[in-house]
Amino acid sequence: MLSTMSVGRICLAAHFRGFSIWCNFEIERDERGRADFLRLDARRCRLLAHDCVRRDAPFMTLLDKSGQRSILVRTIYDVNDPQQTSDLSIRYAGHTGNAGRDSIAAPPLAVHSAILQRSHPPSRTTHMAAPEEINADMLAFWNGKGGDTWVARQEHTDITLTPVTDALLAFAAPRAGERVVDIGCGCGAPTLEFARAVGPSGRVVGLDISGPMLAEGERRASAAGIANVDWRQVDPATAALDEYDLLTSAFGVMFFGDRVAAFTNMRRGAASDARMALVCWRTLAENPWMDVPMTAAAQHLPPRPKPVPNAPGMFAFADPEHVTEVLTAAGWAPPRFEKLDMDLDIAAGRGLEEAVVQSTQIGAVNSWLRNQPAEVVSTAVASLREALAPYADGASVRLPGAMWLISSAPV
Repeated sequence: MLSTMSVGRICLAAHFRGFSIWCNFEIERDERGRADFLRLDARRCRLLAHDCVRRDAPFMTLLDKSGQRSILVRTIYDVNDPQQTSDLSIRYAGHTGNAGRDSIAAPPLAVHSAILQRSHPPSRTTHMAAPEEINADMLAFWNGKGGDTWVARQEHTDITLTPVTDALLAFAAPRAGERVVDIGCGCGAPTLEFARAVGPSGRVVGLDISGPMLAEGERRASAAGIANVDWRQVDPATAALDEYDLLTSAFGVMFFGDRVAAFTNMRRGAASDARMALVCWRTLAENPWMDVPMTAAAQHLPPRPKPVPNAPGMFAFADPEHVTEVLTAAGWAPPRFEKLDMDLDIAAGRGLEEAVVQSTQIGAVNSWLRNQPAEVVSTAVASLREALAPYADGASVRLPGAMWLISSAPV
């Protein structure tokens, strides 16, 4: 075999039925530059393939170190002999974008073969299911440029959403000494408030798939002298949860590929008298703070695909009937819904131009403008600024926001 040289490192995550395994790999190119290989740790390879066989969905997403390139890998294996997996072979690779708030626009990473090749014919193949693809794309986005951007903009976002955090805290009513799990905790602004509320005798576990955002949350906790939070980079849809008294989330439960499976898993950690308290967005039409800039930018861009009702995304929990179906199917009591309406300062007290920056740096408008010609971006931003100007009031730019406060309990 030709000698090889390392040209980079990647993280591999296998996603199947919401289950995830993470592995580190090296990308190598032979000395003639003819092929790229993946060097797998044999022990982890066996574990990975065995679980794929057992779970019946061998799909993997490969990310480069920056997280800005990703490929979907479809493997073939011998289902009748799950222990013989050191010959796991990559049979297909293709670029996948993000299914969430932004997209990842980058060329595919070339992978022609794996070092470990199959010594006997495979017995079957499987095909990518939508939930696994969604989960893989979320992982790619939140651990790459998307996660870094949200960390950079988080202070601004936290100021905008402070009244929402306050409302969720009052709604959830955490008590001293309670054990709290925060789903999709991100950079942890609500997490830290819950930690303060339960006090030193209580404990909060913040769960998220984004390494950059969890690191920021841990940094904030340390700076504030808050020591009763555990920050864990796991997929709440599949990870085993510690026993808890309160399950909460601020806009973190709408993105699961299979929401019933996710809430079923999360219910397993509930104490006998546990409760759940969530805040989620209502419809786009009820949220001018998003709708106004989106409408202003959209007039300069190609038509967007019609949204799929209840699809994973910001508005997946906008329909109470759908939310009720999901939660009751997952073993939760029929939820109670309470409307939360308030004006949100999308400038965070920093003026109109900062509102324009925030509206174009994160969220849907950012993904729409990415890779557009400079003149299109400039025109769209000008229209967005004009649309927001009537809402400016001194250093604030306030537009209505509409949310659901949702409560339930395991049954």
